[in-house]
Order: sequence, then structure tokens, then C-alpha cells
Amino acid sequence: MRADVAMPDHILIRVFSEEKKTLKELARKKGTSLSGLIRAAVLPAQGSENVARAK
Repeated sequence: MRADVAMPDHILIRVFSEEKKTLKELARKKGTSLSGLIRAAVLPAQGSENVARAK
């Protein structure tokens, strides 16, 4: 999986077909969308980096 920051507050995620299939299945099992699954994984990590930089 590859992630690029396209614009502030926008992240472009590129995945291979098999990765996408696996991630969609994981999202379905967790009761969320693929976008929701990715946001949950990416945004908390960014928040902790920002907190670490502020200290």
C-alpha cells in the first residue's frame, strides 16, 4: 500500500487489487467502510506524531 498527501486533510491511498480485496473484507468484518478502516488506522498515527513534535 502506498499513501501520499494529496492536499491538507486528504490522503491518496493506492493499493493492489488483492490488498484492496483483503482490506474490504476486514472492513466488512469490523462493520465499517474501507475508507473508515483506513482513516482509523492513519489519523490516530498522525495525531500522535503531532503530539510528539509539540513536546
